[in-house]
Amino acid sequence: MPAAEQTLLKSLGERAKEISRRELATYAERAPMSHVDVVGAPVLLLQGGVDPVVPLSQAEALRGALAARGVPHALVVFPSEAHGFRPAANLVRALETELAFYGEVLGFTPAGGLPAVLPRSTAVAPDRPET
Repeated sequence: MPAAEQTLLKSLGERAKEISRRELATYAERAPMSHVDVVGAPVLLLQGGVDPVVPLSQAEALRGALAARGVPHALVVFPSEAHGFRPAANLVRALETELAFYGEVLGFTPAGGLPAVLPRSTAVAPDRPET
């Protein structure tokens, strides 16, 4: 069994028993973990802590794979969220986090003094000529 399928089965836990071999292959083919070897751009993962569709373990595995490849990344967990953000405070936090991430990656400072998202060791300098 390919590594991507093994990782997927492990992260699905009990739900894995309900998935056919063919479905498992489709999930594995579409899973970000199956394509992490070609990711070079910075990645922001916004994850619900109690997500039954995409378990936190999958985001943590992806974070580990990105770190192993030296890809700048950040994982921000919303402990009480499931699959999608519902409370207004979480929506605001997610959007502010995304804006701060874009600022770090693209080289601008958003208004409002948003905290840094990327660890200092993985911050990205914009790859564009001086004007």
